[in-house]
Amino acid sequence: MVRHSLARLDQVKAALDRVRAATGTSWAVDVQSNAVVVDVPRPGAGSGTATLLAKARSFGSAVRVARTAGAVSTQAFFGGQAILTGGSRCSAGFITRVPASGNQYVVTAGHCTNIGTNWTTSSGQTIGATAASRFPGDDFGAIRIANPAALQPQDGVLNNGAFQDITGSTRVAVNATVCKTGSTTGTTCGRVLQYNTTVNYPQGTVFGLTTTNVCTQPGDSGGSLFAGTQAQGVTSGGTVGSCSQAGFRSFLPTSGRDPARLRAAARLTRGRGAARPFRPEAPRSGGLKPEWPTSGSKTGREGLVGRGPAQPVPHRALATIRLLRV
Repeated sequence: MVRHSLARLDQVKAALDRVRAATGTSWAVDVQSNAVVVDVPRPGAGSGTATLLAKARSFGSAVRVARTAGAVSTQAFFGGQAILTGGSRCSAGFITRVPASGNQYVVTAGHCTNIGTNWTTSSGQTIGATAASRFPGDDFGAIRIANPAALQPQDGVLNNGAFQDITGSTRVAVNATVCKTGSTTGTTCGRVLQYNTTVNYPQGTVFGLTTTNVCTQPGDSGGSLFAGTQAQGVTSGGTVGSCSQAGFRSFLPTSGRDPARLRAAARLTRGRGAARPFRPEAPRSGGLKPEWPTSGSKTGREGLVGRGPAQPVPHRALATIRLLRV
């Protein structure tokens, strides 16, 4: 005999849907057990979980609570998430596809792809191998996705933890608002200050960067710079120090989503020997320094950041700038 009708179980689930529950929990009507099954991760601490459990238990036998090994989360891969190689961490920029081959790539900073060949997510899932890497001169890198079906790459980025669709790469005007997402500082926003900036890192000069005052830190290298649904660039380097200082940052313009550029970069990379890692250098007074990956063992480039006095200063007077790889 069925103790609870399907209509009653649907009512119970609808009531739980209205609860402000903790992330990592889930619930659904389970016809076989004739109950709404609520999955809660061990140990299930937190006010959101307690509220959910209290509401669930108020329905008596119509609800069954199950403890799971861990919280649930999307398995898809987005721009702004951490990418790792050899103990160093950078951030994914955008996902792009070459129509002729159907291959998909993670676009990131070239100073990141210079430091390693095989890349994984923070959970250890395989992303793939470096397919193109240009730095200095440019700061462009691409990682070919080995198994798209397993990685589930998305045409979007993380924007304050939510999905932000990216549909194009139309450049915004100077003084427009842009945001960056990266694996260290998450989503931060600011303004475009200049285009076509030339930056002299200790590792070499990079041309055609976009200067912004968006907060970036080591580990954000390669992360997405976007304005609404439009990709704007990937993080290259930044000023040494905390984001509370007045100053600016620069990012590589985002022609990286263009398949033609991807193919050109791959052609330039073929036949080149393994990239030699740069040794971290102490900032030079009044100079520029690339940001480093979080591990700090090798260099790559990320959005440029130049910090100085609160008032505008000449380019020569910029505070130290660094690459943002960790």
